[in-house]
Amino acid sequence: MTDRLDRIESELEAVTTIVGSAARYAESAHESFDRLNSRLDEYIYQSQRLINGHEERLIALTGQTERLEAVFAMQQRQMERLEQNIDRLDQTQLLLQQLVTNQQEQLNRQQQQLERMDETQRSTNAALEQLGSILNQLIKGDR
Repeated sequence: MTDRLDRIESELEAVTTIVGSAARYAESAHESFDRLNSRLDEYIYQSQRLINGHEERLIALTGQTERLEAVFAMQQRQMERLEQNIDRLDQTQLLLQQLVTNQQEQLNRQQQQLERMDETQRSTNAALEQLGSILNQLIKGDR
């Protein structure tokens, strides 16, 4: 009987350890998700700042182009620079879009992982409830 109680206590301690480990894992995943959200917010802020900077540069370039229309050579050089900036802007926009897409995919994967962890937590809780019920029945049956 004491062996049985010792075994039950040992198994209960193992289950408690597993549940604690699962809870820490879930909390760690949640913290990782929060950090990812924070980084994503910072990324969006920096992206918006870059876009605003590009808009300001484009406005400045447009003003310069209007002033340089009288001189064909200067206008030609300015147009070449403007085309280069537009190419860089297009490349930057493509890179930014790729980064946003990658971040979204990573966020989606982490969201799926959190959902799986939530399901695991629910399963663990249900198993614990069943174990508690079994233990109560065992304890009542031993009396």
